[in-house]
Amino acid sequence: MFEKVIKHILQLESVLVHQVIFIIDCITMELEKVVDNEDAHMSIYHGVKNALVVVHKYYKLLDGSEIYRVAMSDFGFPPPLASC
Repeated sequence: MFEKVIKHILQLESVLVHQVIFIIDCITMELEKVVDNEDAHMSIYHGVKNALVVVHKYYKLLDGSEIYRVAMSDFGFPPPLASC
């Protein structure tokens, strides 16, 4: 999944706010799958939990910005990728 997102970002001339939101959501979903996996090694589990803290931090910053509100009102939520 991460490879697909990175390839998509590299193909774009620039990444727009409404695209970043979808990318953050995809990354969050994939990280949460690892957290929910009971077979994951504890070091992987803790690393992913820390990554989720950082992702949520930046998502909250984005969510509080006026640009986010404008992007969501103008674009809705069109996913730039077919799926995560």
